[in-house]
Amino acid sequence: FSRLRSERGSAKLDAESLPQADAILDAELDRLAGQQPIVVEPSRRAAVLRRLRADLHRQLEREAGAGATLEPSHFELGFGLDDDCEHPAVELAGELKLRGRVDRIDIDSDRGELLVRDYKASRAPPVAAWGPDGRLQVALYMLAARELLSLEPIGGLYQPLSGRDPRARGAVLAGARERVGADVMDNDALEPQEFAAVLEGARDRAVALARELHGGRIHPCPDTCRKGGGCRYPGICRSQDA
Repeated sequence: FSRLRSERGSAKLDAESLPQADAILDAELDRLAGQQPIVVEPSRRAAVLRRLRADLHRQLEREAGAGATLEPSHFELGFGLDDDCEHPAVELAGELKLRGRVDRIDIDSDRGELLVRDYKASRAPPVAAWGPDGRLQVALYMLAARELLSLEPIGGLYQPLSGRDPRARGAVLAGARERVGADVMDNDALEPQEFAAVLEGARDRAVALARELHGGRIHPCPDTCRKGGGCRYPGICRSQDA
């Protein structure tokens, strides 16, 4: 995306820019594969690289056809990581400081809007699963990006790069679906009050967790410590029945 913007003046993907984006992808994969092998076993490298190349080209093609109006603008945006970091840590409720690195932020400077994208290997959870699964990452990234860039978030998506279902999932303002892209799922589109509640809920949960950790209130939870239930490490779990 950085090269596409440098060469075309815009990193936006559409039918016109897709061939150039595909060529850049191939060149970058070849360059990186030469610097650092994707897998150790030489016999598997060609197959793994071919699969990776196909998955990423598929993603570019899907995005080029989605019709999104926001432009990919910030990549690996770091905040609060070290003294040389581009942005400082972001405070929540005056008692919790966030630091991290956002994979990608798309913006519409005319509207003052942003969209957070977080890449995943193969699975993208819908917004309905964020609460039950304890997922805070993308919601907190939206809060951080709003503070750092002075733009209003209209969505936050987990984007799978492989797997059977390549659709991005997450939370998007219902009125912004067309600007985000045509493949936003119906149950990921939220009304403004619902969208605000997702962000506020993530903020409140993060602050509550920080208070518990700071106060030493850490308890074993073998029934819920992994998706689907059950203890993740039964051999070393210190849970004891009351």
